[in-house]
Amino acid sequence: MRHLTRIACAALALCAISHADAAKRAPYGGTNHFLYAYGTTDGNNPNNTWYVPAQNLRTPVGGYHLNPSLVNTQIAAMAASGQKAYSIIIQNSNIGDCEFNACNDGVYDGVWGEVIDNTQFAMRAQHRANLKAIVGKALDSGMRRIYIRFGYNSSPESWASWNETRYQQVWNFMIDARNAAREEVAARGLSPLYASPHNILVFDLGLESGGLTGGQRPAFMTRLWQDYTYTFGNDDTLGYSIAWAPGRFNALRNLLAATGTLPKMWGVDIYDNMTTYLGQMYGEMGSLRNQPVHLLETYFNRTQTASEIQNALNQYEFLHLGFVGQWPTSPGSAHFSRSVVDSLTTTGTFSAYLPLLATRKMHITSENADLLGIRDLDCTTKATFPCSVQLRWGKPPTGRRYGIYIRVPGGGRSLVHCEVAAGTATVQWISANPDYKFDLYEIDASSCAHPNPNPGASLRTTAEATPY
Repeated sequence: MRHLTRIACAALALCAISHADAAKRAPYGGTNHFLYAYGTTDGNNPNNTWYVPAQNLRTPVGGYHLNPSLVNTQIAAMAASGQKAYSIIIQNSNIGDCEFNACNDGVYDGVWGEVIDNTQFAMRAQHRANLKAIVGKALDSGMRRIYIRFGYNSSPESWASWNETRYQQVWNFMIDARNAAREEVAARGLSPLYASPHNILVFDLGLESGGLTGGQRPAFMTRLWQDYTYTFGNDDTLGYSIAWAPGRFNALRNLLAATGTLPKMWGVDIYDNMTTYLGQMYGEMGSLRNQPVHLLETYFNRTQTASEIQNALNQYEFLHLGFVGQWPTSPGSAHFSRSVVDSLTTTGTFSAYLPLLATRKMHITSENADLLGIRDLDCTTKATFPCSVQLRWGKPPTGRRYGIYIRVPGGGRSLVHCEVAAGTATVQWISANPDYKFDLYEIDASSCAHPNPNPGASLRTTAEATPY
């Protein structure tokens, strides 16, 4: 979410979009539908009619029922603009405790500006119906990925001590919202798209909370991550998105690694100095840098930003995008731009970022790119299968070998390479099979056993290529 505290950085020179790295472009792009109407609010000062009068500022989840035709028109226009994904913001907190006093706007609807109530341990009926309506409209318009981003979450950074009631309100609210979205997917027969690599629903458990501390926030994030992954796994969540600043990826990774489970994809919001900041994140990702990066927020339809993103793709070998998302704001505005919101009913509002999208045939990722990285060579650009990927491996420890195997039906593994030095190799026979998993074993032997690793070999990492 765009904030007043962000400082504009010097823009990089505009440069032409290159086609050299089409294989690393995003399969999905779209808009964060933060609000659909702003009344008299100016978008810069959140106290300027932001919360009072009631229903002045309208978010899709909090206020769809107030003007459904306008929201539907905006969503349809986004799809007509070439957007393939839709991002929903759900800021939630304990509004029910204060709507008769401190956050009383005269309308008792569980809405306070951009925030909706979670004190019922579920979504209020109207908000749930609103969420289902906009998810359904997005799907019916042709969107094939929906991002649902939870924010505020009753502000655990402000808690002096652990508050189990507040936690349970947030957790059960999230479960209810997740169920509501899945009901719309299932109603349209699209449930097969739940699984990776399609991920028709992707959940951000804490909008821009990644890498932040204060109060009970780290304890809250740890508990929520453990509960979510225990209950639902880690296939449909990027954990917690990061408002980029150096050190935040490392802090988030360390926090989640202590639970024993990491996300398989990562989310970041970057507005300025895109090439530099994507490079900083790439550096902090280290061995995880082969995993998809979802650029959840940036400036609205800005050519310079698109060029800076392409520069980063050109520079960083394993950087590939899972999503390019725009926020309804332009440089110089804090929370939103009126002119941008006004434009949401028109097409052409994603033209700057369309060259960054590609119809992918192959989803690629690696558990540890330092040991075994993988990148698409022509699976995106080639008209038909088979296509090619490149494997890159590091140097084995002295006196040992790296055996690179591919898993085969029946549970076995077939040897692809047996190496004593770092190197690369092209795999030219990738076809429309369910998936390809390349396992790197460290082998303490004079050769690599075939077709399976010898009993003394140790599995070190896996790289995957999964056709869409």
